[in-house]
Amino acid sequence: MLDSIRHLYDHGLIESVHDGSERRRFRLAARQRVLRAELEASGELPRLRERIVDWMWEHAVVLDKVFELPRFELQWFLDRMDCLSMAVQFTRESSRTDDRHDLLALALVHCHLHLGQTEEGNALIERTLSRNPGSRHWADLSLLSAWTKQADDNTDLLSLAQTALPRARSAGSQGQIIRTLTTLALAYSGVGAHRLGSIYLRRATMLARQVDDFTSALCAHAHAWVLLGARQPLEASATLATTLPEFEHQPLRRSSATSCSWRARWTCGCRTPARRRHGYAGPSRST
Repeated sequence: MLDSIRHLYDHGLIESVHDGSERRRFRLAARQRVLRAELEASGELPRLRERIVDWMWEHAVVLDKVFELPRFELQWFLDRMDCLSMAVQFTRESSRTDDRHDLLALALVHCHLHLGQTEEGNALIERTLSRNPGSRHWADLSLLSAWTKQADDNTDLLSLAQTALPRARSAGSQGQIIRTLTTLALAYSGVGAHRLGSIYLRRATMLARQVDDFTSALCAHAHAWVLLGARQPLEASATLATTLPEFEHQPLRRSSATSCSWRARWTCGCRTPARRRHGYAGPSRST
């Protein structure tokens, strides 16, 4: 049965449309009910529970190592959201001590947020933290929820990030530590403490370099904006030097990094080179 499910997805025989609409949600829920009913009818559900969980877990563990789910991994989960949802449900039903549930739930939260399903994502976070207040993934789950609810005031986010950092470190997840350090840095910058933000992003970048170039570029991108806030345009420009090649297939991030680079050069009075190098006109003088 599991091989049949894999075959349907791998060969595109199950349509996947990620429009975040009510129709999409209904189709997803209906498909999950059909899959579960078929498994129960076949008598294979108990045996296949573990296999489905293992299948999803093989891909979810990458979240422990990287800043964010790689694009192809996120798409893989988006195409299999019903199976991921079943794996989350199975581990929730099996035992409160099954720590796989929380990381699987985190992957599902990322899918919900990517589709703009903020309410579903936050509801899943609340259920997960209620199930296991001592979750190894408490920092990630709490900060994700905070980002989705964030107002203009960064004070609450800063307080939460300060609490989350020791918990992320005790979890021993490099990806979680990098994400928490980055959030803490941006929260400090958001309340005007740009130099403190820069210190924490330097730490995040040092860890990110041990992961891969893309993770390092993500931290450098965030650091450059913090350095601009700290009125250090030359340092911001130097920090961005390696990010643009890594964002070649990330148009939104490339645009943001290019904008940051242009603003840094504008501040230094070096407007023309930025236009020539990046082909970006930058903000108008009125901004």
